[in-house]
Amino acid sequence: MSALTNFFDTSALLAHGTCLFWRPDLLWLHVISDLAIGLAYYSIPIALVVFLARRRSVEFTGLICLFAAFIIACGTTHFFSVWTLWHPDYAAEGLAKAITAVISVVTAVLIWPMLPRALSMPSPKVLGQLNDDLSVKVRERTQAVEALSVSEERYRTLYNRSPAPMHSLDAGGRLIGVSDYWLTMLGYRREDVIGRHLSEFMVPESAVRFRESHWDEFLVVGEVRDEPYQFVRHDGAIVDVLLSSRLERDTTGAFRESFALLADVTARNRAEAALKREREFSELLVRSSPQGVFAFDRNRLLTLWNSALERMTGVTAAEILGKSPEMFGVGYGGSGVIEAMDRAIDGESITLSDEPFVFAKTGRRGFFEATIAPVYGEAGTILGGVAFLHDTTEQRGLEEALRQAQKMEAVGQLTGGIAHDFNNVLTIVAGNLELLEMRLSDRPDVKRLATAASMATSRAERLTQQLLAFSRKQQLQPEPLDLSSVVSGIRDLLQKTVGERIEIDFRPAEGLWQSLVDRNQVESLLLNLILNARDAMPDGGRIIIETENAQPKPSQVLGLPGGLESCVLLTVTDTGTGMPQDVLDRVFEPFFTTKPQGRGTGLGLSMIYGFVRQSGGHIAIESTEGVGTCVRIYLPRALTKILPNHVVPQREFSLGRGETVLVVEDDEAVRQYACGVLDDLGYRVIEAETGDAGLLATETNPEIDIVLTDIVMPGLLDGVMMAREIQKRRPELKILFTSGYSDTQPQEGGLVSSANFLKKPYRPVDLAEKLRSLLPLAPV
Repeated sequence: MSALTNFFDTSALLAHGTCLFWRPDLLWLHVISDLAIGLAYYSIPIALVVFLARRRSVEFTGLICLFAAFIIACGTTHFFSVWTLWHPDYAAEGLAKAITAVISVVTAVLIWPMLPRALSMPSPKVLGQLNDDLSVKVRERTQAVEALSVSEERYRTLYNRSPAPMHSLDAGGRLIGVSDYWLTMLGYRREDVIGRHLSEFMVPESAVRFRESHWDEFLVVGEVRDEPYQFVRHDGAIVDVLLSSRLERDTTGAFRESFALLADVTARNRAEAALKREREFSELLVRSSPQGVFAFDRNRLLTLWNSALERMTGVTAAEILGKSPEMFGVGYGGSGVIEAMDRAIDGESITLSDEPFVFAKTGRRGFFEATIAPVYGEAGTILGGVAFLHDTTEQRGLEEALRQAQKMEAVGQLTGGIAHDFNNVLTIVAGNLELLEMRLSDRPDVKRLATAASMATSRAERLTQQLLAFSRKQQLQPEPLDLSSVVSGIRDLLQKTVGERIEIDFRPAEGLWQSLVDRNQVESLLLNLILNARDAMPDGGRIIIETENAQPKPSQVLGLPGGLESCVLLTVTDTGTGMPQDVLDRVFEPFFTTKPQGRGTGLGLSMIYGFVRQSGGHIAIESTEGVGTCVRIYLPRALTKILPNHVVPQREFSLGRGETVLVVEDDEAVRQYACGVLDDLGYRVIEAETGDAGLLATETNPEIDIVLTDIVMPGLLDGVMMAREIQKRRPELKILFTSGYSDTQPQEGGLVSSANFLKKPYRPVDLAEKLRSLLPLAPV
């Protein structure tokens, strides 16, 4: 402690000013200089501290702090130099210098390692250059920023105002940007859609597909094009769009955003749908057309084959498409379809009329009409052709049936007229022969000749009845009949007729409807058909008789009357020799027969034809040489029960009692015959040649008790019209009608009924019975 005290003891020391002899000029020189240096040294660390406080990122901070301490220590030594001028505190000054020395040494030691780093720092010139470069870059950056700002503004303007609907999505599929046109297309406001998931604006099916498959796939692939979706407008309308998206990534590859473009294809889709419907409808029309339609390319290969052709040819579209229609013209006249196809490819339209065909697959033969024309493309080039085929087989059959019916009708009119005149002749011949037989009772040899002539007259009457049956002018007595029962009733007779070498197979239908026909005519019909079948099977065979209920259509049966919606079908099929087509065409003509002379009159089938047509039915025959013949007879169904005609009991033959009979007959011979018979029977007779004369006779001869009149007569009044006028004047006067041919058939309850009708030719006994039935109370 004493050493320290001695160290700081200044009593033996002199102030430094003593060395300067207290000269004021020297003292002040040192004072001012040391104070100035000390203050300057003290100001430098303060500036360094302020600099470091404001520039914390400056390197060498520790060295700068050590350097600041060194400067402060140096400044302190200068302040001690001023102090020691008057106070000899050299120990404190020495300590200050010692501290300064330590700091100086440390600073000197540390500054050398820092020197390379300090030297690596840019010089002011370099800093200036760098600063200039930096200023240029700053200006360029500023310009780039301004340009980017302008570009972004332009982009936003283009994005928002683009005529294409666009949107941007974040990684979650939520909207972060939409264009104005997007909003216009869907009818939303921007604030209503930003932040919402895109699927919220889709129909449920599209929303599910977008969320469950599209978005995940898009995040992996990064791009999709023309994906179809349906969006829902704000007003609920559906909008069809094609969505194209592209994913944008940052420099690290992370998702930044996606941009999408929507293409509104609603109008296009609707137009395509309408076009598709129209095309499908057109194809449906073509495929369902009753006409056959096929199309072909330039190589004559088929590209279209509709269902009508499938039915017509038996060839399906799957079998024929891509091939050439070689089935036309095979083995039957050589069809011109193939040649017409070639001409259509050359640009010519062809029409084929009544073209014969045979289809190889089915063997079906017939006729068709065809129109074959080229098909042109948009550039006017010929792509191929199209053909429209109309099967005229049925039409030709109908036309042939019509011609046949017209021919048969004409023949029927002729035969009916012949039968009418022939009946008049037979009336005279048969009546006179009967009178002659009555008057030749004492001449048996001559009576035998009259009887033979009378028998021949009876055969002529049957022939006339057959002619009337063909011409449909015979009198029928239709009644509800079970055809199966009718066939069963005469089956034994039919079997005996054909003999043991021919089998009759009868197949009756269950629940058969009743048919409205004449029983006697049906039995005669069956007998004639069986006889024809027997003659066609000289070596034996089989006859099948079938009955069934039928509801045919006119399009299915050629010539079928329109009123036969429900009918009973009687079918007779034999296994005979059959008939060629030329014979089949004439099979119903009267007196036409292929049998040897003396074995048939040719009236069997013609009588059947007339009976069936008069009954309101239809008959059709199919025959193949070497196979057999099938006769189908369609008879009308009895819908209501008809009571059988009341049969007037026959009265005993009785002569007249002096009654007056007016005979009205235009045929003079018949009139004379009738007058002679009536005179022989004891009647008084008045004659009239026409209806007008008959009417006048009833007015001028009140004694007339009954009128015997023909129905068909020339002049203004026929028999029926005359009778109506007579009944107006004399309603009590009886009228007996007679005719051998008349369109007016007797009808119960009508003016002409079975009670007052006498069919020609008639015998004297027939006339006597009719007169007595109409004049039961005539005076004696």
